[in-house]
Parts: sequence; C-alpha cells; structure tokens
Amino acid sequence: MKKQIYALALCLLPLCSAEAKVTHRRIATANQLIEAAADLKQTPIAKGDTVYWHLEKGTYRLSAPLVIDKKGAGQLCIMGDHEGGTVISGGIPVTGWTDNGDGTWSAPVPKGAEKCREMVTDGVYATLARTPNKGFHLLGNSRETPYEEWHSNQFFTLNDHDWASLESLNEEEAKGVMLQFYHKWDITFRHVLKVDKNNREIESEGVKFVPHNPITAGVGYVIQDCRTALDSVSEWWMDRAKKAVHYMPPKGKNPNTMDISLPIIDRLLTIEGTNGSAAANILVGDIIFEGNCYPWEPQLEEPMQGAYRLGGAVEVNRGRNVYFRQCRFRALGRYAVLLGRECHDCGVFRCNFEDLGAGAVAIGDYTRHAEDKDVTSHCHVTGNTVLRGGRINPCGVGIILLNAHNCVISRNKIEDLYYSGISCGWQWGYNSPGNESPSVNNYIAYNHIRNIGQGLLSDMGGIYHLGEARGTIIAHNVIEDVYAWDYGGWGIYTDEGSSYIHIHDNKVYRTKTGGFHQHYGRENIVENNYFEDGLQHAVAVTKKEKHISFYFRGNTLVQKSPEMFGGIWGKARIESDGNRYWREGGKEATFCGKSFKWWKRTHESNAVYKRPEGR
Repeated sequence: MKKQIYALALCLLPLCSAEAKVTHRRIATANQLIEAAADLKQTPIAKGDTVYWHLEKGTYRLSAPLVIDKKGAGQLCIMGDHEGGTVISGGIPVTGWTDNGDGTWSAPVPKGAEKCREMVTDGVYATLARTPNKGFHLLGNSRETPYEEWHSNQFFTLNDHDWASLESLNEEEAKGVMLQFYHKWDITFRHVLKVDKNNREIESEGVKFVPHNPITAGVGYVIQDCRTALDSVSEWWMDRAKKAVHYMPPKGKNPNTMDISLPIIDRLLTIEGTNGSAAANILVGDIIFEGNCYPWEPQLEEPMQGAYRLGGAVEVNRGRNVYFRQCRFRALGRYAVLLGRECHDCGVFRCNFEDLGAGAVAIGDYTRHAEDKDVTSHCHVTGNTVLRGGRINPCGVGIILLNAHNCVISRNKIEDLYYSGISCGWQWGYNSPGNESPSVNNYIAYNHIRNIGQGLLSDMGGIYHLGEARGTIIAHNVIEDVYAWDYGGWGIYTDEGSSYIHIHDNKVYRTKTGGFHQHYGRENIVENNYFEDGLQHAVAVTKKEKHISFYFRGNTLVQKSPEMFGGIWGKARIESDGNRYWREGGKEATFCGKSFKWWKRTHESNAVYKRPEGR
C-alpha cells in the first residue's frame, strides 16, 4: 500500500517526451480564467502535451461555477502562485460599512446577494446570529399534521425561558428565522412560517418525522438568522426587507479594512467527464478556494447522515488522474472536495481545510448507477489538515468514503468537528445477492483525529464504518477526545454489517462511551490496539449473533472508571485472547460487573491485569 502512495506521487510530475509540446498561459483576472476554460473545451490537449495555467496572485471572483471540460489525453496543470495569495472565490464583496455605535456595523446588501445566509470575513465564516450563543436549548414538545404522503405541518413548543429572542419580532421578521435541531446523528433545518406567542409555539413544514429518529421533546436546537440574536462578537444578520447587513466585528476591527463577502454560488469548480470518456490528467495546485454558499434546497435541509447529499464546492465526476496538491479550502458550504462518481486514481495531497460548512473530502457516490462500469476506486487522501468542520451542517464528516474501493486515507490531521472524523462504507447490513457493498480493500492509517462530537450529536466514531469490507485495514491511527451528546462517542465504531476488517495498532484516548464499539458484524480482527479512558467503559458490543462477531486479542485497556466492557460483551461471540487490562491507581476494575478473576476463568485465560509500560 505504501508503494502505491509513492508511485502515485510520481504521477503528479508532467511526463513529456522530447517531441512533446508545453504551453504556458498566464491568467490574472476571473474573465481570463473563464476564457481559458472556454478555449479548453474547444481544443483537446494531445497525448504527451502539457498545458499550464499560471494564476497570478489576486482574488478571482466567480458569478458561476468554473467548469473544466477537458478533452484529450494530455496534461492540464492549473497552478496558483507558489507563495500563496491566489484565491478563487464565490463571494461578492460587502463595502460601505457604517458604525452604529452599539458594537455593530451596517452595510448595504450587494446586488445578487439578497438571499445569502453565509458571510465570510477574512477567510472564515461569520456566525449567523443565533441563540444561545453556545450550546443549545432543549425543545419543549413537538407535533405534526400530515398533508401529503411524505410532508407535514410541524409545530414546536418552546420552553418559556427560551422564548425571549422571538418575543419582540413582528410577523415578517419571524418568517426569516430558522431553527436547527440536533437529534441523535442527524440535524434538521426548519424555517418559521408562523409564531403563536400565546402558546409559545412555532409552525413550520417539511418531510414527516422519520420513525427511527424524530424530533421530539428534549432534543437540542438553536434559533438562527434572528435580529434579536445579534449580540455576540463575529455574529451577523441580514435585514432582507431593508437590504442591509449587520455585523458585530471583533473588538478593534473596522469592517471597512476587512475582506468581507457574501457567497452567491454553491459550487466553485466542476471537473466533469462523460460516460466512457473521463476528464483525465489534471493537476490543481497552490490555489485557495473560498466562499461558496450552502445549497439551501428543501431536501438538503432534511436529516442526512454524514451530510452525504451535499456534493462538493470543488467537484470531480468521471475523472481519472485528477489531483489537488497544496491547496487551501476555507469557508465552503458543501464538502470542500468531492471525488464523486466514477473517479479513479485521483487524489488530494497536502492540502489545508479550515472553517468548513460540512466536511473536507467526500469520496465516491452515495448512489450506485447501473450504467457505470465501476464505482470510484484507487483514490488517495493523504497528508492533509482538516480544522473546524460542520459549521453549517454539523453532520459533516472530516473525510467520508461512500461507495468506493481500494482507496487510501492516510496521514491526515482532523480536528474540531461535531460528528465522525473519518467514515467508510455506505451499506447498512450484510451483503445479499445483488446487493453487495463495493467498499472493500480500503486503507485508513496513520491519521490523527481529535476533538470530535463536542457534546452536540450522538452515534459517532473517530473512525466510523458501515457494511462488509473484505481487505479493509484500519491501523496506526491516533484518536483523542470523542464526546457525544447522548450515546455513541466511540473511538472506532464498526456499525451495521461491518465485517472482515483488520483493526490494529491504533491508539484511542478519552472517549465518552469507549475506544471501540461494534454494533453488529462478522469476523473483524481487533488486535494490538491501545484504548485509554473511556468515560463509561473501555469497549462495547451491542448485538449478539450466532457467528463470531470479532477476534479481540493483544489489546491494552486502561480505565479511570471501573467498568471495562459495555453492552453485551460477556454474551456476544467474541474470541478474546492475551489482552492487558488496568485501572488507574491500581484499583479493581469490573468486567461485565464482575471481577477480573471471574473474567479470566470464564472468558479469557490468557488475560493480564497489569500496568502497561511505555504509555
């Protein structure tokens, strides 16, 4: 697998024969960039030839996505200035700020930006005015009245002390308010239609509540896009009736000296091949991609695990040998990069991702298409840094692999998200004839994942997996600080049907519900891992099955709390051997509520209770 990575890196270098033609084109404006893309569509690049686009320093503001429709087998290199400063932006600048004297400033809304719900300030998202400023309210109650097969009018009762921000709003102002609900692993957006102040009730509409995860009393929520919630530094709000933007900048900052923009397009770059003719041999490097808007469409405001339907701000479909190298992606509403349908031998290397609306990289498609020869394969996401994700849709995953095989996710640093760090696989349950998971032979290794969950969502893992996956390896990863709102803050989580995975030599520290958890699966190998400080227990399993669920051997479990095992560990078919256990301070630990001697006598004769060395 390592040899594949090194070999792939060589493919990033232009390969030219003595007779090959090399063409250089200097680009300094957005119009010149658009013209270059138009010329590319008309002029194929011959095999062996290379075309370089050199984008000079500056901001290239787009009013529509840039579409790369490349023909021919030659190479296209789209390169920014190697010292930085080449920015492709989907935002319109906001200028003419005036000081209101109360800590807020105001400016007119630029033409074309009247519907924006995101604002970018010096490369990061400003916070859409919300209450509470930290954490969330708890819902009083909910009900719904169906009016179509799939849709309903929905009513949400707020607790009295959470109502203050809505009390002074008039009818039109209330209609601009949006609620974001956090329920288990999902979030749901709801726009206010009516407010019943007497009963503290909000009316909205949308897809009917799903039975397995409805919005019920006690779920968390925040009130967003609300005039009276503009009370904290870096918050903003748009008065659509008066076409004015209001912003509370950090102390000492003058918005007239800041780079402030409103994103107006939901995608910045599209690279698209056709069925049977891939967009091939493209390198994009040293470019900053900044400021696209979240796609506010009804279906994208409904629950979706892992924000899987969002697509990418930079999106590749039917691509081959398409690489992103040393780029920066910031303040982007979708996944920053999607290596989507039928992408092969593509990669993202040494890029920085920060302040993301959802996640950094998505690999593969969530739908399998009968006309496609193969799902996405042999893609590499290596050596990247992901910092601050889920800022609009908290379900975003740092790196998510959907239907894809033989991919490598390695040596990435992933930090500060509200859901899983890495997710692999997109099939719930075991394989059946005609329905077999294609997500096999994937390699997830040497990643460092920390500060995940943060008490907002539930049912997550630092590394999360779905479905059967022969040949998949999860190894040498370090995972720290996974904390769920309710249940399910695990380090490594093999969910429904995860099978035949080799999980070894990982280190997991400080989780809410354990370093490893298996919902159900078959014959996984979990060995030589180190699990430390699960708040509730060290490891867990949920479902008892007739076959062997997994082999658990040579692992080290260190706890502060007394219990080592959660769920039905003592009843499930687990082949345990040679594991080492220890509770801090040398205190006695419990094993399914019983003593170590009982565990060693009844389940694991080679178990050792001893302080680990070399931690």
